Amino acid sequence: MPATKRALEQGGGGGGGAGGAGSSGEGGAPQSPSSVLKKRCRSFDLEIRGCRHLQELAASCVQSVQVSVDAAVQSAVTRNTR
Repeated sequence: MPATKRALEQGGGGGGGAGGAGSSGEGGAPQSPSSVLKKRCRSFDLEIRGCRHLQELAASCVQSVQVSVDAAVQSAVTRNTR
């Protein structure tokens, strides 16, 4: 789960990923703006990847349902024409 904006600004964060300087081991020490920005960008990137994955998953499900519906319709048409 991506870290919240407040957690990133306070030096906490999502853990994992690229360690880098200024990780959450500094306690309450303020971080440089570039460090905070890097963490935000990383969090946003992970969110986008997750959204793309969900979009691909949904598209796959829609395609599967369409194939099933088409097969059912074809089967019904075949039965009715006999």
